[in-house]
Amino acid sequence: MKVIYLNTWAARKLENYIHFLEKHKINTDIFCFQEVCDMNEEKYSPTGGALHQRTITKDVLSEFADFYAVRQYDWNDPEDFGGYLPWGNDIFVHKNTPVFEYREKFVIGYQNSASNLETVYKVGGLPVVLQAVKITYNNKKLWVLNIHGYHAGAGIGKHDTPERVTQSREIIEYIESLEGEIILGGDFNLAPDTESVGILEDFGLRNLIKEYNIQSTRTSLYPEEKRKKWPHANYVFVSKGIHVQSFKVDTDSLASDHAPMFLEIE
Repeated sequence: MKVIYLNTWAARKLENYIHFLEKHKINTDIFCFQEVCDMNEEKYSPTGGALHQRTITKDVLSEFADFYAVRQYDWNDPEDFGGYLPWGNDIFVHKNTPVFEYREKFVIGYQNSASNLETVYKVGGLPVVLQAVKITYNNKKLWVLNIHGYHAGAGIGKHDTPERVTQSREIIEYIESLEGEIILGGDFNLAPDTESVGILEDFGLRNLIKEYNIQSTRTSLYPEEKRKKWPHANYVFVSKGIHVQSFKVDTDSLASDHAPMFLEIE
């Protein structure tokens, strides 16, 4: 089984993004996306984001069922999006892989809880939702979880904050309620040496970014100065019962400023 995680960057590089989907849909079972816009009409943001991104993705991945989690229904960053629209995370599961259950859990805030959207990227405050789909793996239950972690505001970078520590603890508390193996991934907005990452490791989850000595989860579309200072943001964690066949991160991909992460399990 193959799972791909990608922060899509709102499909700012739309042609590259579509090419990525076309290339990998043939042999992928589950796509876990972050930063997905969902506007009904064809429209582009001032920074090039495809605000009708979810519609495009559903058209390309027509053989997949999608599970969309809205973090903020009235997202309106004038410099970035230029209009009100739903914004969140999306999981696409191939129709040959039956989904037995889908859940959402807000680990920071609640849906639409950000109050000042024009300054939220400067001061933080966006809600964080954890998605979970239940499938079967080797005749056992398997939960695939998708998250876009807390953005703490300008100047904070990928350091720990109280919200990020709380986020990790809430994730663990939620995982404890699930029966079966776990794959947890996404854009956590965290450096590797943070307490927030350590909480997940101490719980017993395998950190594949560390285990496979991944040096960066960013592409050349991310500014070089930031890329050198904060080379990591994205992670995949698995429970000990998952048999990893391969794991890689493609920093040469230009579908986003985040590198896609490819997980294959036996």
